[in-house]
Amino acid sequence: MGAPDALDEEGVVSPQTPYSLNKIQIETDLAEISDKDFSPIALRLATVFGFSPRIRFDVVINMLCGMAITDKKVVLNSNGQAWRPHLYIDDVCEAFRCCIEWNYNDGKLMILNVGRNDNNLKILDVAKIIQQSVPGCTLSFLGQGENADDEQTDLIKDRKINDGVDKRNYRVAFDKIHATLPGFEAKWTVEVGIHQLLKDLGDAKLTKSLFTQRDFYRLQQIEHLFKSGKLNEHLQWN
Repeated sequence: MGAPDALDEEGVVSPQTPYSLNKIQIETDLAEISDKDFSPIALRLATVFGFSPRIRFDVVINMLCGMAITDKKVVLNSNGQAWRPHLYIDDVCEAFRCCIEWNYNDGKLMILNVGRNDNNLKILDVAKIIQQSVPGCTLSFLGQGENADDEQTDLIKDRKINDGVDKRNYRVAFDKIHATLPGFEAKWTVEVGIHQLLKDLGDAKLTKSLFTQRDFYRLQQIEHLFKSGKLNEHLQWN
C-alpha cells in the first residue's frame, strides 16, 4: 500500500464511517450559519492518543500500548500498511486553549487540521516503536500464530477491516494550523508520546483485567447498552 498524498483543509474528503460522515455534515451546517456574529472553528484532530482519567483503549496507539504493558504482545488487526496521522493528547488540549484565546471573527467557518506532519506514520511502524519500547514484547497479526486470547481478540477486532486491509488509509498536512492559530505548536512526536504513555500506564499499574473491560471500548459498550435495552434505536437512554 503506497503512501497517499497528504491532504490539507481544502482536499476532497471521503468519510469511511458514519462517525466521520457526521463530522463533515456538521462542518457543512456550521459554514451555512456563519456570519459576522458567528465565526466558528472546526478542529479536525488526527488520531488522538495518550493517558487520561477516562482513557479509551479502542484508539490505535492506546490499544497497542495497553497490549504491550499487560500481555507483552502487540497484535495488529490488519496488515499494518495503512497510513494514519497521530496526535498526542497534550497537543489537543493546547489547540483548544489557543482557539479559546484567539479572537477569531472573520465571519466564516475556519477549518484547521490539528497535528504535525512527521506524525503521519504507518500503523505497522507505530506498532514496531511500541514493541521495541517494551522488553520481551512480541509483534504479530490477528489470526496468525499465537496472539491475543478470545476476550482480547473480540475487543481489538475491527469490522471495518476486511481480509487484513484497513481502507482508512490517509495522510494529512498540518501546515495551516501552525501558520494560522496564534501560539499553537504541536510539540509531541509519536515516539516521545508513546514513551510517555507507556510510563503512565505502568505507573497506573494497568492490569489485563482492567485493560479488557468493555467500558474502555466505545462501540462495544454502546452495543452492549443497546442489546441490554438501556439505549433505544436512536441511542438515547430508555
